[in-house]
This record gives sequence, structure tokens and C-alpha cells, in this order.
Amino acid sequence: MQILIGLLTFILVLNSALLILLILIQLPKKEAGAGAAFGGGAMQDMFGAQHGNVLTTATKYSASLFLVLALGLSWMNKGLEKSKTGSIEDELAIPGQAPTKVEDAADSAAANADNAANTAADGASNAVSEAVAAATESADKAAESATATTENAAKETTEAAKETTASLTDIINTVSNKAVNATESATSDLKSAVEAATDAVKSVEETTTPKK
Repeated sequence: MQILIGLLTFILVLNSALLILLILIQLPKKEAGAGAAFGGGAMQDMFGAQHGNVLTTATKYSASLFLVLALGLSWMNKGLEKSKTGSIEDELAIPGQAPTKVEDAADSAAANADNAANTAADGASNAVSEAVAAATESADKAAESATATTENAAKETTEAAKETTASLTDIINTVSNKAVNATESATSDLKSAVEAATDAVKSVEETTTPKK
């Protein structure tokens, strides 16, 4: 049907061009007719003395063919559209059977929706996993940094305590040595004083004792 419509449309175009040409040939020269382009003698030689009647007859047949083709193509196009519409209505009107195209479209839409949902779920799961991994890694790094800082602080505190203990030990030793030295010096002085006192007592006794 479509091939026939295309062929008749092509014939209609050719007939329309021929009809326009016939009308232009029959116009007088003063009205911009195309009859002068063919020459008056050539027209008479081609169609004879009755060339005007021949052109008029050809114009009538061409116009009639134009109308028939136009009406026929219009009727055929309407019939083709009705046949397409009827086939679709028949598919929709079958009881217990849904249209195949509608089912395919619904299945395709459902599949696309499922794929989109699965893709979105996978993307969300991947994003959550990546966020958890990043948070865990950050927490581990923070814990390592805190542990290292605590260890460094403990080492520094221990070293400071050791230095303080050594300083205190040095001070105590110094003070003890000084105290011992002072005690020894005082003891020595005390002995010297006791000896001097003893000598003085002896001298006094010797002086005060009468000689026999």
C-alpha cells in the first residue's frame, strides 16, 4: 500500500508540473505567457492549425487526472491510517491478553528502574564503605599519633626525673661531704681545745703545788 501511494504521489507531481506548463503555454505574450518561448510556427507544426483545441483538451485531461489522483491519495492515506489504528485497537481489545508492545515497554521500564535502583544502592554502599574505611584509617592514625606523643612525653618525663634525681643525689652528696668535713674539723678543733685545756690544768696544778 505504501509503495502504491508513493508511485501515485510521484505521478501527481509530474501531472502538476505538466498542468502548470500547459497553462503557461496558453497565456498570451502580454500576460507573460510561455507560448512565445516555443514560437507560434512551431506550435502549429506540432499540433496543426487546431493547436489551441489540442492544448485545451490536454489541459482538461491533466486537470481531471490531478483531481482524481488527489482524491485517491487522500482516500488511500485515510484508509492506511484507519488500518493502523484498527490493528492497535484490536491488540488492545483482545481479552486476557495485554498488548505486546505495552508489555515490552513496561518490562523495559521496570528493568531500567531495577537497574537504576541497584546502581544507586551499590553506589551508596560503596560510598558508605569508603567513608567507614577512611574514618577507621583516620582513627588509627590519630591513635598512633597519640600513642607516639604519650610515649615521647613519658620518655621526656623519665629523663627529667632521672636528671632531677641525679642532681638531688649530687646535692646530697655535696652537703654530706661538707657536713662530714665540718664535723671532722670541729672534732679536731675540740680535741685541740681539750688538749690545750688539759695542758693548762696541768700547768696550773704544777704551779700551785708546793715543792718539797
